[in-house]
Parts: sequence; C-alpha cells; structure tokens
Amino acid sequence: MIRLRAALAAALTLATAARADEALVQAQQRYQAGVERFKARKFDEALREFEAAFALVPMPRVVIHIAETHLAMGNK
Repeated sequence: MIRLRAALAAALTLATAARADEALVQAQQRYQAGVERFKARKFDEALREFEAAFALVPMPRVVIHIAETHLAMGNK
C-alpha cells in the first residue's frame, strides 16, 4: 500500500510539473509574439499576447510590457 501511494504521489508530481512546463513554454511564446507585434506597432495584438502570457504565468516583466503597450496606445 505504501508503494502504491508513493507511486501515485510521484505520478501526480510529474504530471503537475509537465503542465507547469507547458504553461511556461506557452507563456514564453505568447510573450515573444507580443514583443514582435509591439515592434511592428500592432499594439492591440501585442496587448492581447502579453495579457495571455501573464494569464498563463504571471511574470513581472510581462506587466511592464502591458503597461508600455497601454502607454504606446495612448491609454493613461
């Protein structure tokens, strides 16, 4: 019984880690897409990408880019 519990705990840990890794990869992709759209002056699209990245993994640098995008759009 103890081995079964240990095996289940290990499986759950691995599954959780895999989901976290996938979320981080997706967040990084969305963040990079936001940077590219910002450089192209597509601010509405950049904002959507940055907000999607932040929803996946709340990273402080994304908040800065969200604020910069709002400023570039003329929002205060």
